[in-house]
Amino acid sequence: MLDSDAFTVIAPGAILVNAGRGGAIDEPALVQGSASGV
Repeated sequence: MLDSDAFTVIAPGAILVNAGRGGAIDEPALVQGSASGV
């Protein structure tokens, strides 16, 4: 549950930053969200 919650919270932000930056930040953002969830 915590995993899903953290991922859901980070996903929208990662997508927004991804669209603004170009895509390089998308992966680190998802990894960060995963690390926070775990």
